[in-house]
Amino acid sequence: MSLLPSKQPNIELFTTECYGGPKQYDKFPANPNTHVFSIIAELFSPHSRGSVTLSSKDGRANPVVDCNYLDHPLDMLVLSEGVRFANEIIMNGAGTKGIIKGSWPEGLGYGTPGEGFTTREDWVPYVKEHATTCYHAAGTCAMGKGDNPMAVLDNKLRVRGVANLRVADCSIMPTLHGGHTQMPAYGIGEKCADLIKETWSMNNMGQGLHAVL
Repeated sequence: MSLLPSKQPNIELFTTECYGGPKQYDKFPANPNTHVFSIIAELFSPHSRGSVTLSSKDGRANPVVDCNYLDHPLDMLVLSEGVRFANEIIMNGAGTKGIIKGSWPEGLGYGTPGEGFTTREDWVPYVKEHATTCYHAAGTCAMGKGDNPMAVLDNKLRVRGVANLRVADCSIMPTLHGGHTQMPAYGIGEKCADLIKETWSMNNMGQGLHAVL
C-alpha cells in the first residue's frame, strides 16, 4: 500500500443506528423483538475517478454522472480490508465476542462464525455487491496549476476562461481528503469570501464600489 499516505486515514468505521440509504437498511428485520445494529466501513481518499459530462446542448438537461466507484484496484483492496477488520472487531472484540450472532439475515454467511469470511479476499464479492455512496462526491471543478489540463479553477478559485466567476464548494478539491466534507466546505467558503473581499479592496481604492468577482 505504498500509494497510501502514512499519516492519512483510509477507513472510517461508524454505526448508523439502522439509518441510512437503501443498501444500509433494506435487509434489517422488521420484527421489533429482534435486536440488530449496523456498522459502516467508509473509504477515504479514493483513487478512482468518475466523470460528469453534458448530455445535450440543453442547459436544463441533467448531466451524465459516472461515479466509477472502485475502479482503481487500491480502492477495492482498502475497502474490503476495512470491512474485514470491522467484522473482526464485532465478532471477536471485547464486549461483543460470543454475544453477536453474525450477519443478518441469518444464513447470509458474511461474518457468521464457522462460515468463513476471515480474509480480505473473502469480502471482495460482498463489497462489489453492497458498496454504495456516502454522498461525499467532490472534484468536478478541481483547482490546479495552469499546465494541468484537468484544472478548472486557478488558485484564486476563479474559473479559467470565464470572467467574474468563482466556485466555492467541495467540487474544487483535486483529491478527497481523509475525512468528511462538511468542515472543508465551510473552510472553502470562508476562503473564497476572503478572496472576494481582497479583490474588492484592490479594485476600489479611491473609487466607488465595483465588485469584480
